[in-house]
Amino acid sequence: MLKTDWEKTTGRFDKWWARKTGTVLIVADIKRSGPIYSDLEELTNTKTAFHRHLAYLKNGAFFGDAIPDMSAYLGPGSLCTFIGAEPIHRNNTIWYKDRCSTFDEVRENCIQFIEGYDSGKFLWYDWSLRATEYYKAASEGEFMTSMPDLQQNLDILAAVMGADRMFMEIIDYPKKAKELLELLFEVWKKAFNAHHKRIIDNNGYSAYTHYNIMGKGKTSVLQSDISCMMSCDMFDAYEMPFLKKQCRELDNVIYHLDGPGAIRHLDSILTLEKVSAIQWVPGAGRPGNADGCWHHLYDKIAENGKGIYIFLWLNEIDAFVEKYGDGRLFIRTFADTCEEQERLVNKYI
Repeated sequence: MLKTDWEKTTGRFDKWWARKTGTVLIVADIKRSGPIYSDLEELTNTKTAFHRHLAYLKNGAFFGDAIPDMSAYLGPGSLCTFIGAEPIHRNNTIWYKDRCSTFDEVRENCIQFIEGYDSGKFLWYDWSLRATEYYKAASEGEFMTSMPDLQQNLDILAAVMGADRMFMEIIDYPKKAKELLELLFEVWKKAFNAHHKRIIDNNGYSAYTHYNIMGKGKTSVLQSDISCMMSCDMFDAYEMPFLKKQCRELDNVIYHLDGPGAIRHLDSILTLEKVSAIQWVPGAGRPGNADGCWHHLYDKIAENGKGIYIFLWLNEIDAFVEKYGDGRLFIRTFADTCEEQERLVNKYI
């Protein structure tokens, strides 16, 4: 078995989502290379991807709060491929090529997706559901089949039509923009619920890809990377209403706050009651997560009753737990060996 203490792990996640203070979750990933794919065709060959990812899981260990999982991964924000963007495989990463130039084009794709006709047009959506079903059937209780990294809202719209064209359309057609975002919310809801129905386990738990989170009911990460290019007024007008709608659909939510340009929106995000925790990502070239220059953010997050989801190096964990461990922490780190992973999690669990 990849993991033998599922009941203990689910119990600790239950406490964490219930906002029990003093709860510290520890996930120490074993350092190892992930699966390599030469092209998109190989990546989306479900059987090939399954066997390579299973070998990757078996080469690790899952003590403590680590969860073995597998998702129909088509890159971050794969919802965009369901309504027009084209995935591109490059250097073992996934990028997207925009295919729409106007809101009207995106609107037509959204309506077709929601109404479900012309199914041949939704190749990547069909693939994502089939792959999810395959992984669930093949898991045999060894791992959780997790939600793909769908993402939502303006990040998806920017991927489908390009950020520059999207912002120009918002400026020229603000009413159309909000109407389109209403449609895009329905696209997200349909896709999320279809995947959730396929991944939920017999006890009602679901997991979300590579974030290593699980919870009873609908579990997800919300984010808006494009918010770094937005004023507070624009974010509150075009992003917040739909983040609120998504929160109402979900049971367990983490918000991924990515980059210094997104900090200006933290106060708005903290008003989302359903958001249980916030992950701060400083971005390339910035001081690391544990650096004291970010403590004012963690202070504000903790003071507002939110948990902190954070990556730390091993030598940073003790000091961070001492400072913020009275609240709720979800710590990701790396371990060199299975034995080191077990020693680390036993220190805190």
